[in-house]
Amino acid sequence: MANVLQYCQLTIASVQLVVISVSVGLAVGQTFSKVERNIQAERETFHLFEELLYHYDKRIRPFFGTEYPVEVTVSVGIVSFESVSDVNLDFTVNTYLIQSWVDPRLRYNSSIHLPPTSHFVDNLWIPDLIFLNAKKAELHTVTTKNRVVEILSDGTVYLIQRLQLVIACAMDLRNFPMDQQRCPIDLESFEYTSEDLIFRFHRPPAFAFENSSKVPQFKVKGASCQNCSKPSAIGIISCIRLEFFFKRQVDYYFLHAYIPSFMLVTLSWLSFWIDVRSAPARVALGITTTLSMLTTSNGVRQDLPRFAYVKSIDIWFATNFSFVISALLEYALVHYIAVQRPTFKHLRASGTDGIQTNEDSQSEQAAHNGICLTRMVRSDFNDSNYSTSGQNVSKDQEEAEYLSKRKTQPISGDAIFRYGWGQKIDALCRVFFPATYFLFLLCYFLYSYEAYEIPEFSMEDLEDAFFNDTFGKNLSK
Repeated sequence: MANVLQYCQLTIASVQLVVISVSVGLAVGQTFSKVERNIQAERETFHLFEELLYHYDKRIRPFFGTEYPVEVTVSVGIVSFESVSDVNLDFTVNTYLIQSWVDPRLRYNSSIHLPPTSHFVDNLWIPDLIFLNAKKAELHTVTTKNRVVEILSDGTVYLIQRLQLVIACAMDLRNFPMDQQRCPIDLESFEYTSEDLIFRFHRPPAFAFENSSKVPQFKVKGASCQNCSKPSAIGIISCIRLEFFFKRQVDYYFLHAYIPSFMLVTLSWLSFWIDVRSAPARVALGITTTLSMLTTSNGVRQDLPRFAYVKSIDIWFATNFSFVISALLEYALVHYIAVQRPTFKHLRASGTDGIQTNEDSQSEQAAHNGICLTRMVRSDFNDSNYSTSGQNVSKDQEEAEYLSKRKTQPISGDAIFRYGWGQKIDALCRVFFPATYFLFLLCYFLYSYEAYEIPEFSMEDLEDAFFNDTFGKNLSK
């Protein structure tokens, strides 16, 4: 009985071993079959690539020897605008460039879809697209060359590249800083004419923005597509243009140019409320505002390129500077009329007879329209220290001696009349200067605002000729 039980246990153990072995074998078989299918797919893809390149010459364009040109569809994806430079007259942009065309030599009939690859690019014919107005163009190479090609079964080829471009832009700074700029990117063929190669933009969207609507000092308002094809010695060169519209942000210039200069001009008007005889205060105020205006002007314009034409900011600073200088010159005129001319005229007319001694001098008041004016004369001198018997005294010495002695003496009615005229001129300038300046502000900002406003971008602005089959016909017109 014990032998029978032992035999049954051995039999059951043997069956279990067989079941386990079969299970392991099935699992291993499935694993190997999956690996074999992957290897098979890789082999088929490899052979398909080799088959496509067999008798393929990348030096010959598609449709060579036929009447059909290669039509290359272009799309542009804007990753970011790095900068827009007024000094260098260019802008820097990071972009995805997508080109697609049909190459009948690359058609294949297979259940396998060829994967995108970057290693196959050098083996294919690709369009000789160039950026005509590029100062510098770079293909991103970190961590590998940022380019990939994909081939569809119908022979359609997609080439995607990530580029950084520095594009020249002929900016018009006449309305600076309240200006807008139109900066194009011209894409054309380097060696082919329109009989061999035609570029056209993809059906909208031909371009796309990715968080790139704002640039330092600028805002991107939109873009448009244009035809820039042109005749040459060898034929018509296919060219397409992507034009961007930039609108300058004026907040910086209001804070650092407009508001400071406006405050300096209004500060110079305080001179009209300071008494005519306070020469140090009025002269110091005029010189300070003049130098401050020059500093503000140079600080804003030093980073701008030198152009032959006059810019809006030049008109602004020139006008503000003229108002500040005019306030200083106004005081020079008023001081000459009201103070300096009556004083020296009285000196020359009075001579020695007009000089009073201590005993004869008296203090008087001369009133003219409520104005009381006095002047200082010498008080201590006599015949022993000043003689009129032919002694010649220079005007400078006479003036110094005259001002060294202080005593009040009434002045003539003519001097009071001239002083009153000085005050009248100041009163007139208190109204004339602000009124004229605010009239200038109104005209300046109305004109600048009209030039500053541009229409918002709309895809309807794009020409249909770039997105239909008649594009090739339009090139010959």
